[in-house]
Amino acid sequence: MSEWFCILLIAALGDIAEPTAMEAKCTDGKSNSSALQTITHYRIYPLYYAFEVQAPQPRVVAVYDQPAVLGCVFPPSLDSGAPLEEGLVVTWQRVEDSRVVHSFYYGTDQLARQSGEYYNRTGLFHSQLPGGNASLRLESVGPGDQGRYLCSVNNMKGTGKAEVQLKYAAFYTEPHLTVQAQHSYMTFLYETDGYPEPEVRWLDPHGHNLTHNISVTQSSRAPGLLLSLRTQLVMQAGGAVNFTFSLKNQLLEQVMERSLSYESSSRIHDDCPRDRSTLLMSFIPAGGLAIFLIFLYLRHKRTWKATSKSQNMTEITGRKQTCDKNTGPLKSRTSNCDSDVSPPSPVHEM
Repeated sequence: MSEWFCILLIAALGDIAEPTAMEAKCTDGKSNSSALQTITHYRIYPLYYAFEVQAPQPRVVAVYDQPAVLGCVFPPSLDSGAPLEEGLVVTWQRVEDSRVVHSFYYGTDQLARQSGEYYNRTGLFHSQLPGGNASLRLESVGPGDQGRYLCSVNNMKGTGKAEVQLKYAAFYTEPHLTVQAQHSYMTFLYETDGYPEPEVRWLDPHGHNLTHNISVTQSSRAPGLLLSLRTQLVMQAGGAVNFTFSLKNQLLEQVMERSLSYESSSRIHDDCPRDRSTLLMSFIPAGGLAIFLIFLYLRHKRTWKATSKSQNMTEITGRKQTCDKNTGPLKSRTSNCDSDVSPPSPVHEM
């Protein structure tokens, strides 16, 4: 009986790998005791367990316009239906400066010491605390929330801590393309919003990265939360352009690739006036050209009628003067002139 008592005592002190002085004393120096052989053959675990707090995800990426959950778990109560322990204390802090993000004790949230920038943005999953879930929910996450967070849990069973690193990112929007022609150059511009600054490349058909310009500013759509990216590629005009625009957001594993093919004439601008006139005339609508031709025709016809009338009047006047100069008899002269000049049409007064 005393032999089994010693065995249980040894098991309570820890794992047994080899006989110890206590084991030899309990077995009266018989190291080959059957009971001791049973203990050394089967691994006996201690009757106590370590209280350990863990972070299931040591690194969390918060996405723009979505809440973030910083995981933290601790050993739950042996009875799954047991009520919340009165002595449970959960504290979330920033590692960099020990700012209090959220506190829970006496069975409720205690936010008197909470840092101001986290006011009305944090919360615990109260119904899951008895099950060992001390995770923190953080709303309206932004770049300023990035950093290291410490979860501390204390109850009647022990004390433990776990650290979580928080990152912030936003998916980049569909890039907007603008093409500009200036003299002998072509400019291709892509604009998009996201976070953080991504890896941008312009690739030629052989996969070589082309020289380009990038500017990053605060987005007007969500200042402080998004970045506005403008990247442009400048190339000489003429010939065919074939390249690929590539954007990669490492934190969210977002990759966007857009292929672009463009063909342009080698003469973007020409200083020859005749060429410009020809180009202008080619865009005159057919209806407008027809109206212009009709206008010229009517104008020519009106001028032709006026000229003909003037010639007729001159001819009639000349004939009349010739009749007046004739030296023949008055009757004969009048008769001949009357036959050449038609009498005027009667005028009726109203």
